[in-house]
Amino acid sequence: MMEALSECYEQQSLDGVEVYVCLLCGRSLSRKQRIQSHLVSIHNRSPVKERKRYREDDSVPVPKRTLRRWKKDVKQPLTNTPESSVTPESSVTESSFTPESSVTCESKFSEECKLLEGVEYDLTNSPCSTEALSETVYGDEFLSSSDSDSYSDHDSLNETSSECDANLSGSDFSELDDFETEGEHAETDDVSMKTLSVHESQAFCLVSYILKYNLSASAGKDLLQLLQTLCPESQYFRKLKYEEMFSSISKNEPEVIHYCCFCNKRFPDDPDDFRCSIGDCPGLRYIGPISSQTMSNRQARCFFIIADVESQLCSLIERNNIWDEIQRTKQSINVNETPSHITDIIDGEAYLKHCQPGGCLHSENAVSAIFNTDGVPLFNSSKVKLWPIFICINELPPAQRFARENTILAGLWQGKDKPPFFQYIAAFGDAVSKLHSDGISVQPPGLFTTVNVRLTVLLASVDLQAKAYVANMTMHNGDYGCITCEERGLNVKHGKGYSHCYPYRPRIEKPPMRESDDLKYVKGVQASRKERIMGICGHSGLMALEYFDMVQGAVPDYMHGVLLGVTKTLMSKWFSSTQSGKPFFIGKHLNKISKRMGKIQPPDYIERIPMNLEKNYTHFKATELQTWLLYYALPCLKGYLPDVYLEHFSCLSEGIHILLQDKISQLDLDRAETLLERFYEDFCQLYGQGSCGLNVHNIGSHLVYYVRLWGPLFGWSCFGFEDSNADLLNTAHGTGNVLKPVLKMKHAQFRIWSLDIPSYVEGPEMHFLSRMVPKWRKRWQNLKKFKNCYISGAVTSCEFENPDREFILNRTQAVSVKDLKKVKRVKVRSQYLYSKEYSRMNKRICYVVLCSNNNSYSVEYFLLNEVSGIVYAVGHALEVQEPQHVCQVAGHHLLVVKPTLDVDIFEVDTIKEKLFYITPDERLCVIAKMPNQYGHGVFK
Repeated sequence: MMEALSECYEQQSLDGVEVYVCLLCGRSLSRKQRIQSHLVSIHNRSPVKERKRYREDDSVPVPKRTLRRWKKDVKQPLTNTPESSVTPESSVTESSFTPESSVTCESKFSEECKLLEGVEYDLTNSPCSTEALSETVYGDEFLSSSDSDSYSDHDSLNETSSECDANLSGSDFSELDDFETEGEHAETDDVSMKTLSVHESQAFCLVSYILKYNLSASAGKDLLQLLQTLCPESQYFRKLKYEEMFSSISKNEPEVIHYCCFCNKRFPDDPDDFRCSIGDCPGLRYIGPISSQTMSNRQARCFFIIADVESQLCSLIERNNIWDEIQRTKQSINVNETPSHITDIIDGEAYLKHCQPGGCLHSENAVSAIFNTDGVPLFNSSKVKLWPIFICINELPPAQRFARENTILAGLWQGKDKPPFFQYIAAFGDAVSKLHSDGISVQPPGLFTTVNVRLTVLLASVDLQAKAYVANMTMHNGDYGCITCEERGLNVKHGKGYSHCYPYRPRIEKPPMRESDDLKYVKGVQASRKERIMGICGHSGLMALEYFDMVQGAVPDYMHGVLLGVTKTLMSKWFSSTQSGKPFFIGKHLNKISKRMGKIQPPDYIERIPMNLEKNYTHFKATELQTWLLYYALPCLKGYLPDVYLEHFSCLSEGIHILLQDKISQLDLDRAETLLERFYEDFCQLYGQGSCGLNVHNIGSHLVYYVRLWGPLFGWSCFGFEDSNADLLNTAHGTGNVLKPVLKMKHAQFRIWSLDIPSYVEGPEMHFLSRMVPKWRKRWQNLKKFKNCYISGAVTSCEFENPDREFILNRTQAVSVKDLKKVKRVKVRSQYLYSKEYSRMNKRICYVVLCSNNNSYSVEYFLLNEVSGIVYAVGHALEVQEPQHVCQVAGHHLLVVKPTLDVDIFEVDTIKEKLFYITPDERLCVIAKMPNQYGHGVFK
């Protein structure tokens, strides 16, 4: 190690303090720092990019922009980042030394640029050997790889560079309880880092502050005036206007479309054409009488906005890892064979059909999208709503697909009623159709050439009301309200009046499925509001989307239909006093059921702990209804709800659990179809025909059909879009028309989210921006790597009684008890596991796990063998009971177990996942698996 250190570093002294200077990049390092992490980061650097050939080829000139930046760096050396800073006594700027081996690069400099210090060159030209990278410097001691089993702060040497950087810099993260923000990045070559002008960086900082704290326009202007008052010497602040801040960040100009407020006819593009062209329609384009129509300060009466989707899509693709994720998804598609399991949208039959030769997704540069529109109340005291149109890219994984920063705002309308949907959706369709026909030229990170990306909208995830508006059909409570089949429905007596229901029909009596072309081009052309044809009321704006199938593409919404629809309706029937006297009414037991539910302690991947059911069941959110449907209801209702109703509900619970899985087989689909069809068949008999609406019809007849077409329910749910709606409201201020201010805020927000902050030159502006844009997930502090996991927290000694000592030593292969240390938390792969002895997790149960042998355990604590570096789990086995399930017919995703005193010890990497441990009372213990790895957190 000493020999490698002498080859790679030069020892120098500054004010009596000993420092080491890297001969590869000129960086100064104290002896107490992790020199190995610096060596690994240099060793793992990507090869010289094509645009930097001047660093290896003398004949290639240095770009003028690079020379100017080098001169600037000499005059204003950068401040060390937190991860590369040293103690005050040994702090030295990076520009204090010049590597002797940088002669090749210096020969290219101008006379002034020869003064530049710290120029790096490629590792292939360095004398640094790979043996030097296989050792660690820790304090004043040199530790070989054989010492890496220790549980001190240094890490195992066979760890990857990214893991090494993340673990060795834990102290640089801001602490939040047991977690820290994972926002630190590996060092990059300063020469290749991007820069922002002074004006751009200041504008980004100001706008990011306004967006983070949801400041109104008046508050933003006051903030700017305050800066002008406190910094009168700044020429930039003195002349800066509020609108200029946003225009310097995003110059996207949306398309503002005016329409007649009487007949919804779209006005021509000519702004001086202010009269409606429909017959005797008195509609005017601008506010006021005819005399006001030609005034310079005229304002449109009715309008909506179509955003610049092209620029947003370009910004999205130009972000780091986005195009790589898309290409990884495209490469995993095999159009020549049917996948054995459905895991996401890309495994659906309809999606694979478009990937065939000649299909719109056959090209590797073709992507698809799902869109959503819904009414969002703007104020609590009025009926004014916003109707945004959002689109998400299907080829991104669900965790990224529905993330706020990756959701594109395509359109926006504001008003008290509803937008003119034909004009609104048609204008949206025209905008995105251009992206399919013409495509966009974009250069993703890491590519030297531009690619032509084509976008095709294939899916629409909307609730029943919005679906009727978008498709221009009758509502869900009218004849032929189903967009999937030609079921007419019946009007039946219900309560004090009548309701429109969709009764169950056997398979041989089921109505035929609709055809997309029939809806678009036949019935849509011939029908009108007064003369409807099987529920079709006329043209639909979806006609502008060439590849959009109005039957297969308009999926039933799981969030509104299953959770906020059927599940909430059943809770109301069971608990509401208006249903007293009915055989399914159990409102008199609601207090006892609520106490059962209050005893349940969900694991950490369930966002909300159980609420008081008695007081809040009518106000449950969609995520709470989902947890009630899948986990809480069956154990809590056991013994109170009559068995026939409980068995009926268990069919819905297990069927939806299957359709939410991230790996669905054909057998799973067949079972889900059987369960949901049985739920539909018995619903009318148990709750009356009047309660069997279109949501129940979709669940029993069409939900499995759409899963076969487009993958699991979470892949096209409205959860992510509802989150974007909530974020949109945060940017709305004022009581007037907020369309343009909101769109301006969203464009600026999207542009700021597109900044890859770590790729920019370090500075106070970038540090401030990284605080204003908290996009990094949280993780544990001070993770220490061992052979089969990471450990976190204190490592303590342990003692065992004589009967257990030999058993523990034998299973852990330890020679002495002194070799074993007790651990309370470990990270296995991407899972964070807790033991029962971790007392801070007192409101949740996170210590019940499923192992690879399909046995479940309650983990008491973890044991670390310091000699072998292997971590073991010590737990009590959970024994499956008879009967195995809460309900016998269905609900088999819940397994009844009993804790035992049998102790077992097993390696932690045999743990597959955490289980949901449900204990509503002492007599019933139930375990359940999460259906998918995404959970609720993706859609929060």
